[in-house]
Amino acid sequence: MREFFRQIVHELEAGGPAVLVTLLESDGSTPRGTGAMMAVFSDGRFTGTIGGGNVEFQSQKLAAEMLTAGEGDLVRSFRFVQGNAASLGMVCGGGVTVQFQYLAGGDRNTAAIFRALVTADGKNQNAWFLRRLDGGAVRQMAAADGSGILAGEGPAPAALPALLT
Repeated sequence: MREFFRQIVHELEAGGPAVLVTLLESDGSTPRGTGAMMAVFSDGRFTGTIGGGNVEFQSQKLAAEMLTAGEGDLVRSFRFVQGNAASLGMVCGGGVTVQFQYLAGGDRNTAAIFRALVTADGKNQNAWFLRRLDGGAVRQMAAADGSGILAGEGPAPAALPALLT
């Protein structure tokens, strides 16, 4: 994960935006499970994976639209069954719910969150990437370890032990 987060830090600090794509839910047979992440950059590069195939392709297209618009958070569901109008034509037999989060280039606070995760991973320390969602929108985001919030805005310190176990 260090390289994944490092690429996001590099892009944000260079002034480029990114869209963070995260599997919020998965059911049935799917290529990747809940928590899988991918970041898409405005030049078409991406890092990470949410499972490949058509779901990843469609997610990259949606992320590119958000990068062009320069804003947005959204949640989209995909089904992996053939013959269904909402299907991606994949035969896995499951489905995923995907969250898309626009990250503004040059946002020092957001870059600091990902930098804290890179640093913790480099020291072989446990760390968590926390986000509070309201609908499809991210309302709070932070990096935390067992001692508390490393960067960003997170839950009250009393709530951390329950979240980080």
